[in-house]
Amino acid sequence: MIAPPWAALMAAALILRLPDNFWQRCGGGDTDRLLYAALPLMLLRDAYGCFFLNLTRRPARSIRKPLGYDAAVLRRPRWCPIPLLLRLCAHNTQRLAFAVALIGAAAVCVVDGGALRVVVALAYAIVELRFHAALGWHRDVLLLNTLFASALPEPCRATGRALALCHAYGGSGLRRLWTGGAFDGDSLKEVLRGARNGVVPKLTASAAKAPRRFLAIADAGARIGLELVGVGLLLAYLDDARVRLTFRACAIAFHFGVALLTAIDFFENRVVLFVGLIVDDLAVSVSSGTCSPWPSRLFAFALLFPVLAGVEHFPFTHNGLFPFSGRQMRAVREVCDRQGTLLATTTRSVALPVDLARTFLGLGDAQPAQLWHPVLAPLVLAAASARGEADTLRLRRGAEAWLKTKPLVDARTGRAYDRVTYEYKNRAGRGYN
Repeated sequence: MIAPPWAALMAAALILRLPDNFWQRCGGGDTDRLLYAALPLMLLRDAYGCFFLNLTRRPARSIRKPLGYDAAVLRRPRWCPIPLLLRLCAHNTQRLAFAVALIGAAAVCVVDGGALRVVVALAYAIVELRFHAALGWHRDVLLLNTLFASALPEPCRATGRALALCHAYGGSGLRRLWTGGAFDGDSLKEVLRGARNGVVPKLTASAAKAPRRFLAIADAGARIGLELVGVGLLLAYLDDARVRLTFRACAIAFHFGVALLTAIDFFENRVVLFVGLIVDDLAVSVSSGTCSPWPSRLFAFALLFPVLAGVEHFPFTHNGLFPFSGRQMRAVREVCDRQGTLLATTTRSVALPVDLARTFLGLGDAQPAQLWHPVLAPLVLAAASARGEADTLRLRRGAEAWLKTKPLVDARTGRAYDRVTYEYKNRAGRGYN
């Protein structure tokens, strides 16, 4: 992983090398009001339950955003002090932000304005902060970045939306390339084995038994074809509507395929892709003028720097989804699921122990480890041993040092978790005291 100072310099150098006309060469216009027309529908759907209209067999109505769920534990971005996090995640703040995003999105459809777009993006960010703090998901990162892109000066908005696409898919592809390798049939097999709530379970089970060579080809198509080559072509040919349309069509097909085979369904991504297809690719859009490139450059830096540095502090994220190779996935599950559980606790208050692997690495019952955390993932992989027993002392010390940065907060008391224990499974059978 690139050190943050060097990542910042590299991101700035890459962005400054782009000419001024890069930021508005996709054109402008007010056709993107369709996105704001869709946003109230998505917000109302989320108030009912975030799994409504998703292609999944699990309704999960107990998990609703932003108004219907309570979180015992909050994930704290480093930039956000604990008192501010508790205030932003409070029910009254969330209701206000939800109302502002809902009413503001409807207002943009009638009375457009740059300041109003910024207000909508900030309100939606507050709504998503609580959702991310409670669940740690990345499901709305593309939508949030698209809203910020649509708040840029008008001639730069279409390019900004394209950059949000590049971040969503290119960030995931680069993280996988750096950590798990280019492609791997075993990784896709592990994902399919862990997906128990797909639309057609028998189809998922059959796909998991497919030959590794076939799965490697499918993984390469997604990782290399879409997330690396596709993103590269999109950046190189932003002014070519055929390239933009092809990329979005492939991304839509990818999401439908993933949703059918697994329990992982990015509903908001499909909406953004469909709306962008109409707004930026099918609609005739002519540049309405020029603007300063600096707002767009700052937006591009906020997208690129987290990818290069491996930052994971909402809303700044590298979007590291499915980053592990099959061997790494098995190692993570062996250390943090089969052998034992890595738990975070507090010393000064009574709080529920938190399973760190399930909280920060996505290691759950419904799907295999799918999130790359820049601290925990290297610690778990380094602790894994070929001899079959993990170096749990090293893992505990590293995780406890990380907890000193206060990334995990008890929502009831506001106290940060500060201790780590490792609870072995089947201790008697393993001969532990």
